[in-house]
Amino acid sequence: IGAGQLLIQMQYFARHNTVTGIDTNIIAQGFDPFAYAKMLSVNGPVRVAKTIMRKLMGIDGEVIRDLKTELGVDSLPKLPVHLMDACNLTFAESSFDFVHCHAVLHHVMEPATALKGIVRVLRPGGALYIQVHLYSSENGSLDPRVFSAACSDVPAWAHLRPRYMHIVNSSAVLNKLRLSEWLDLFEGYFPGAKIICGKSKRAGAEEDAGRLAASGEIGDYSIEDLLTHDITVLWQKPERRGISG
Repeated sequence: IGAGQLLIQMQYFARHNTVTGIDTNIIAQGFDPFAYAKMLSVNGPVRVAKTIMRKLMGIDGEVIRDLKTELGVDSLPKLPVHLMDACNLTFAESSFDFVHCHAVLHHVMEPATALKGIVRVLRPGGALYIQVHLYSSENGSLDPRVFSAACSDVPAWAHLRPRYMHIVNSSAVLNKLRLSEWLDLFEGYFPGAKIICGKSKRAGAEEDAGRLAASGEIGDYSIEDLLTHDITVLWQKPERRGISG
């Protein structure tokens, strides 16, 4: 779910499995004028321009070369990627043995609908991996500067601090769910799942979060909200029980 422009995770799993991907963007694999025409129609000129520029700059080629080296293969297969919304999975019930969804659901406005669909298309006994990025984390705004050398230009947790919110430039749409809301969703849809909360590894982050929480500047966000970077969910769907008379 959320194949991405370079299909890195799909290519990894495709070494030994039949893999199907979905994305809300058209994914052009290789030289495919029809795909670019469809991308223009569905996703607009900005998406087309970004894709072409990325390829002209050699970014795609470099990633593909590195990926082939890592996987130990000479070529990468063309993989099926459906134009589909995570909140409207049109696959039949129990279609898949495994569902993989990395860094996607925090962009979805109705994650509960997506989770319900994931449970439906996963076969009994099948497994899933889901990872989400927390909006309340230090870089939860997904402002590109917080991931670069320009991070000092953006105050810590600026997107949660009213006096700094105006300088934040998020690179994507975010649903802004809190830690407790995600945990409630995951525990409700995936009973008994292994849920791993990844914490910030930045030196001094705990002290900074404590000072900010004590200041009252971030409302009722807790220190745990600030320091939890992501949530990973691992779950196996229970097998159907036989009917006894």
